[in-house]
Amino acid sequence: SFSAVRQRAVQRSAAENEALAGRVREFAAKHGRKANEAAVAWLLNQPQPTVAIANLAEFMNPKLAAFAEASQWRFRPDELRSPP
Repeated sequence: SFSAVRQRAVQRSAAENEALAGRVREFAAKHGRKANEAAVAWLLNQPQPTVAIANLAEFMNPKLAAFAEASQWRFRPDELRSPP
């Protein structure tokens, strides 16, 4: 649930968050993608209904293409077990 995910995020230390960000960057690079694409795609690939909310400024510049690409990226089931 969202509240459980939020609680885990709040409890993580800065070092743990940086390690997670590093894993996301590595995962994205392995697939020839950017980290922001991997993050959005991972969220959209979850089995429960999800919505990716992005800053409006993101949609007003070339990053829009990255979000469109991310929405089409399908992960394998083993890639969905935890964030990249």
